[in-house]
Amino acid sequence: MYVGYAPQELVVNNTRPLPRPLTVRMKRETIELDGITVTAPEQMLEVSDVPSQVAISPVEITVLPNVGEVDIFRSLQLLPGISGVNEGSSGLYVRGGTPDQNLILFDGMTIYHVDHFFGFFSAFNADAIKDIRIYKGGFPAEFGGRTSSVVNLTGKTGDVNRVRYGLGLNLLSGHGVIEVPFSDKANFILSARRSYTDVVRSTLYDKLFDFMSGSSQRPDIGSPGAVTDPNITMGEENPDFYFYDINSKLTLTPSSKDIIALSIYSGRDNLGQYQELTGSEFEYLGEQKPFKDPNAQLQIGQLTRWGNLGVSAKWSRKIHDRFYSHLLLSHTSYFSKYDLNRSFNSTSVLDSLNFFRGATISSVEDNELQDLSVRLDNEWHLTNSHDLKIGLGFSLSLIHISEPTRPLYISYAVFCLK
Repeated sequence: MYVGYAPQELVVNNTRPLPRPLTVRMKRETIELDGITVTAPEQMLEVSDVPSQVAISPVEITVLPNVGEVDIFRSLQLLPGISGVNEGSSGLYVRGGTPDQNLILFDGMTIYHVDHFFGFFSAFNADAIKDIRIYKGGFPAEFGGRTSSVVNLTGKTGDVNRVRYGLGLNLLSGHGVIEVPFSDKANFILSARRSYTDVVRSTLYDKLFDFMSGSSQRPDIGSPGAVTDPNITMGEENPDFYFYDINSKLTLTPSSKDIIALSIYSGRDNLGQYQELTGSEFEYLGEQKPFKDPNAQLQIGQLTRWGNLGVSAKWSRKIHDRFYSHLLLSHTSYFSKYDLNRSFNSTSVLDSLNFFRGATISSVEDNELQDLSVRLDNEWHLTNSHDLKIGLGFSLSLIHISEPTRPLYISYAVFCLK
């Protein structure tokens, strides 16, 4: 036998030598192989039949390139029509829109300012996400109106068979998850993540901070190209930074037709920047003429805190084999606080009035947003190719800047035929 030829069988008597060499003439034969089908249980990217809608499995995101953390929003930037303004931002710029024009929903809760670490990471832990659906255009009426896109995230439910847990540690943070089944009708999942950069600073953290703050573009004293003018202010900046987020979800199935889910999300960033400027000749106006003090000191302290706290409760009921109803109640609280303190000390003997020897300036900015929403969605499967959705929604928003403002009421009704 030979590849590409039909095999032949000959009978040879090996008890006696052959009178002449044995010549075997083989015939060509086309080899036909059976087809091979490669299948996968789950795809990373599921393209919907509806234009501009994409679904992604968070399990497969771990195989994508990342910087220290598995990031959901950075993975979404790889999709067509979605990009980031630069490599240091996890914000979604969908078809020319800006991140503040996106609607971010997590188990029905509206989440604001969805980033950590100056915007380098998104505020969602991949361990707590079950499904990601993004609408780049033609948003369904059930989400209301949005300028750029809608990102709908669904949290995981706990394992119903046995206790599961996991821990992880990287160069920036540590994370853990635990799933507990209380019974065959109740389960719970808790996922948490926290950075340890306020305790131990890794080399990756220093490089990321320099990249985000622009410190890497300023040459150090004594290095080639450094500023050597003694009148230039010299100082050291010591940032104190950490972030955390917590996800928990309790799922109850009191009957075969009812599902009740209670979801809680909490995320927070804390950034403290402390700077002390010394060794410069500060110039100020005292007693109607300028003075220079080589021993003056300027201390600047900045503390920025922001975060979200959201709670949602959802009741889903199967009224008929073709009719489903969902009742959702959600509340989100977003806050942003900024404290600034400047302290100036001078030892100049020329300043007889002691005008600048104890000057201190402080300012506080406190912003808060409260969002309460109630939704009732109904879905009726008329035929295999037609669905009828009917829904009602009510939203109350209260914004607090320096003093409470009037609440904003938003109500809507949805009627669509798909």
